[in-house]
Amino acid sequence: MSSKILLLFISCLLLCHFSQTNRAYKPIQQHYSFFPPFYEQLPHWDFTGSAKSFQDYIQLTTDEQHQQGLIFHKTLAAFKYWEAEIEFKIHGSTDDGADGMAFWYTKERNEIGTVFGSKNQFTGLGIFLDTHDNDRNKNNPFVQAMIGDGEKTYETNLDGSTTSAGQCSAEFRNSNYKTKLLITYLDETLTVKINFNGRKSYSKCIYLENIQLPTGYYFGLSAATGLLYDNHEIHKFIVKDLTPNESDKKYSIFSEEDPTKKEEKEKIFSKYNELEQYLKKLINEKQYLIDLENKNQQEAEEEIYQYFLKITDQYEQLTSKLTTMLEFVDFHSKNQPTGTSIHLSLQDLDTTISENNEDITMIVKQIEKMSNFFNDDIVKKNQDFKDNLDQFVKEANDLQNVVQHMVDEQELLETDIRRETGSIHSDITKKRHLTFWIFFFLCQIIFLIFIWYWKHEEKQKIKVL
Repeated sequence: MSSKILLLFISCLLLCHFSQTNRAYKPIQQHYSFFPPFYEQLPHWDFTGSAKSFQDYIQLTTDEQHQQGLIFHKTLAAFKYWEAEIEFKIHGSTDDGADGMAFWYTKERNEIGTVFGSKNQFTGLGIFLDTHDNDRNKNNPFVQAMIGDGEKTYETNLDGSTTSAGQCSAEFRNSNYKTKLLITYLDETLTVKINFNGRKSYSKCIYLENIQLPTGYYFGLSAATGLLYDNHEIHKFIVKDLTPNESDKKYSIFSEEDPTKKEEKEKIFSKYNELEQYLKKLINEKQYLIDLENKNQQEAEEEIYQYFLKITDQYEQLTSKLTTMLEFVDFHSKNQPTGTSIHLSLQDLDTTISENNEDITMIVKQIEKMSNFFNDDIVKKNQDFKDNLDQFVKEANDLQNVVQHMVDEQELLETDIRRETGSIHSDITKKRHLTFWIFFFLCQIIFLIFIWYWKHEEKQKIKVL
């Protein structure tokens, strides 16, 4: 809305300047014109059939069979002489197109019919952009003019050859450029020019003199498809009032009596066109930035979501490992193993708990860091995702507490085992000392018995001798 107000403001400034310098020049008639961006359906135009409004163009038909789309202005043209510039594209995926498009300046309005989607036997002017070769003359696509009196009938099977006031061939279908059609009605002379190859200048197409077109007809555009089909798009429609008034005749820059004004007129036109193009550029850049921001936000949300899935997978792995560890602790606390095996098991448990404790701490930090990416807009759009993230942080913290509790339990278990091991070692040491002294005394007694026995045998031998 602000861009439209700015454009209207610039137009008013230029209009004031023109009225002071050259009263004959008429600026663009905003009420009858339209150009992108289209943020809403055109308020001064009626849409009928398949016609739709998009941001960059008005679509009369899509590439589907048997469509008819029309747009007609709601009010009569309030000027006698005028100029209409149409920027359009007709394109399709097939070799042959159909049926074509039409510009109207007619007494009737907005009636669906057989002439490029609009009423046959019309009153006024029709400019036809015919893409389908109905009469097999192999001269399509072409531009054709027809002056209707309410009784003449356009014959589709003959491509309008019986009612044609003039025509020219032009390869505007599937052109790499937007085609421009310039229709001028001035001093009872109708001129049609076309530019379909991206050049700066127009090519002459139709020139008709002594053409009587009444004031107060309706501007309109239409298109149709049949068994064959094309996309018919209007990208810009500009109307200018060329009607001079009494004061214009005195000061007119178009007057042959004052040719020095021609250069000034061209400068004014050039300056206005520069301002118009600059404004369009600003509007397009603004829309580009909006689209880029939306795109970056979507990419950020997707990246965060993938990151969340990765952390969730790590969390599930840790949960499984810690469950196994809890079972391990429970088993050893019940069976009370002794010796080297319990020492090695405790070392393994301690290492495993420490590693997973570090992993959980790292994941919690990653989640807290990831939370900083969330802004209000993302939270509103992904509230479930945010809730899951908060729950995940809570569970990770709980898991960290479980690990710490396991560390404490492990330390208590190790202390108890060491205490029991120390008691057993002390008992074994005491028993070793007692056994030594018993063995020592037994050896002494055995030795004394041996000495006594030896001496007794020696005395018996002496008695025998």
